[in-house]
Amino acid sequence: MDTPDITERARRLGAYEAAEIERPAECGRSAGRITTFICRSDGNRVMDRREFLATTGAAATVGLAGCSQPEPTVEDVTAEGQLVGPTEITVVVQNSGSAGEAEIVIKTYDEQDTVLDEFTRQIALQEGERREETFTVEINDEAERVEAEASSSFF
Repeated sequence: MDTPDITERARRLGAYEAAEIERPAECGRSAGRITTFICRSDGNRVMDRREFLATTGAAATVGLAGCSQPEPTVEDVTAEGQLVGPTEITVVVQNSGSAGEAEIVIKTYDEQDTVLDEFTRQIALQEGERREETFTVEINDEAERVEAEASSSFF
């Protein structure tokens, strides 16, 4: 099926944007794909839809790269009592970035450094905030040590 030139159609209509549905001959009424070209009033093609999306996508990526986010670090981890059964683990987190969501992950390890348990919590941190978060968890009886890490939940 022949389709008219979009640029020519835009020139005739005096439109800044024109769309044309290209339908294969075997397709029904509304099948096909829409091809969009953005045209100036003089009819010269500025860019097509894919070029536009690629350009705006690249600009959005660059724009988001500069966005600030929390930069949480774990300053201290303490466990009340022995690492067996119900245990309270306190994690001190310092945010050196801007306000936002952060994730704290506590892991317990056996003597071969195999991860036995993993506990996660999402928290909201203010800019420059230092916070203690206490987890009450059930620890595997083979646990030898506990570690905690914090990261930004920006994405």
